[in-house]
Amino acid sequence: MSSQVSPPQVSHTQASHSQVLADLSGLAQLAADPTLDMRPVLLRVQTDLFAAAPARDRATVEAYEALALGLLPIVEDEVVAAVARRLAPLPEAPMRVLSAFLRRGGEARAAVIALSPALPPEIDPDRLVLRGGVDALALAARADLSPARIAALLDRTDPTLDRALASSPHPLPDDALARLTDRARRRPDLATLLLGRSDLSLADEAALYLHATPDRRETIVARLGASALHAPIPPRAAPSLAEDLAACLKARGLSGFETCLAASLGSGGALPLQQDGTNVPDLLALTLTAAGLADDQIVRLFLLRGDEVSRSAPEVFRLAALVRATPRPVAIRLVEAILGHRLGLTPAGARHAPYLAPQTLPARTSERREAATGRERQAG
Repeated sequence: MSSQVSPPQVSHTQASHSQVLADLSGLAQLAADPTLDMRPVLLRVQTDLFAAAPARDRATVEAYEALALGLLPIVEDEVVAAVARRLAPLPEAPMRVLSAFLRRGGEARAAVIALSPALPPEIDPDRLVLRGGVDALALAARADLSPARIAALLDRTDPTLDRALASSPHPLPDDALARLTDRARRRPDLATLLLGRSDLSLADEAALYLHATPDRRETIVARLGASALHAPIPPRAAPSLAEDLAACLKARGLSGFETCLAASLGSGGALPLQQDGTNVPDLLALTLTAAGLADDQIVRLFLLRGDEVSRSAPEVFRLAALVRATPRPVAIRLVEAILGHRLGLTPAGARHAPYLAPQTLPARTSERREAATGRERQAG
């Protein structure tokens, strides 16, 4: 009876090492071809090996540093940028190599500013903020920005920086989100980015309702409805309000109509129902609902407008569906959030906390945390 000899056991580390040797063997064969410049490939491969190493001792760091510093000046910017993005997040990244990326400029410099665990000594973040441009844009992507530095970036009122902060995966302070939300009311691109965040409060979401997708709108309305269950309900509108508004529309046009509507809501002056120079039918429909008009009265007012909305049956049907799906207490809260100020509809003696008022900001932290937790549970 012959005995069988078991093949030698190969550890995971040995297998990985063998794979690396096989990859490098193929690289060596390619390097023998005089028509190919293997220096960019060599730099990329060595960077990947350095980044994937389970441990990077001093000898490993120094060897990689020598190789990288020798190859960086002679490879293209695209390769340098890719290597910088791979290397910059590593705590053991050689400082001389990071400095070479900073001097190279472009995407390589931006990667170091945005991704390094700690900024290199030659980088002054306050100076980057003052300078603006691509350096400030890269700084806005960092996870360790202080609230003061985020506020300084917002003080520049640079739309590109606003978008960078809004799209950052890192949490933002409440006051920063409030400032971004205020700007996003009239900037659909910024609103879309903010609505993709998980740390918005319900107040922030309501303020950006006009820019939300239909599904997101339904979610916002449902959450507002749940939070408004015990809210005081203003008295119904006067029976003659619909006729008064119709007469005002016929006599004074849209601007006069908005002034009459504002007076009926106790707001004083004209309501800012113009968004980016365009009257938003959805906001007007919500405002009429907040005023206490019935569904059929609101539809009649839209038909009397004499504009493109009134001549589009699908648009009128859509607005009618919006009105029917939005309870009056929710419409009031939505309009106040969208406009950024309260309506004069709160019953006498009832306490009213307007959306986005400074005194409400401290309470929004827990609200954002709960919102983010709820979405994570739904995603799971």
